Order: sequence, then C-alpha cells, then structure tokens
Amino acid sequence: MHRDIKPDNFLCSGNEFQIKLCDFGLADILPSSNRADLKGVYGTAPFMSPEMLSTAGYGSLTDIWSLGIIVYVLLFGQFPYQPVESTAKAMKAAILAGVPQPTFRPRESRSKPDLALTKISEDAVSFLRALLDKIGRASCRE
Repeated sequence: MHRDIKPDNFLCSGNEFQIKLCDFGLADILPSSNRADLKGVYGTAPFMSPEMLSTAGYGSLTDIWSLGIIVYVLLFGQFPYQPVESTAKAMKAAILAGVPQPTFRPRESRSKPDLALTKISEDAVSFLRALLDKIGRASCRE
C-alpha cells in the first residue's frame, strides 16, 4: 500500500514520457489476506480515503480512492469534497462525512467560462462514481 498517492508523487521521464509512482516513505505491506488490516492516518488530506480516516482499518481500496481523487481533479478542476474552511482538518471531516457530496461537474471558472460547458463522458463519470463509492467500499471491507 502506498498510502500517499497524489499528483506530487508521480514522475514523468524519458522520451516516451513514462509515468512512475515515487515516494514510498509512508508505504506498508498489505497482509496476504488483502483485508482491511492496516491502521493509521497517513498521506495528504484531500487524497485520504474515508476508511483510513475512520480508523476502522483499510486495505488496497484506500489507494484506489486516491486515484479517484486525482482523476476527479483532472476532469473537474476541483476536489470532490469542498469544505467551507480550507484546512486539512476540515477536508478530512468532509471526506469522512461525505458532505458536501461531489457534484461530478466542472468547476465554474471566470477565466475560462467554456470549461463549465465541457462535456465529460458518462463513462468517465460512471468510472469516478465507482472509485468514490463509499457504500460499495464499506461492503468490501466486511
């Protein structure tokens, strides 16, 4: 488990622009059972999974959540959970509570008003909804 997947931890190199994940300082080995056996809150607040923040234990889905956050930001230009106060504590609380819920719509931009008109495919939205599905994730932990 990497436990700190975020854009800052990807490198792009070579003529073929290979993408590599780096910075395994917070990584841990997931037991062979692949169950929700890891504990502890690690990483960068906006990319943390709800199961990590709940301290109930987590498994490989926590890194999948982080990937979903990255894809959401790339497609919509904002984090899926936007607390009123822009602090790590508020972000963690918003992720854990699931409030306010992700809009799955592009951020409104004054500098580029056409961004809000950009059509994101239904397949992309469906993919993101699956990655960020809190209910499905909870059933996978049991």
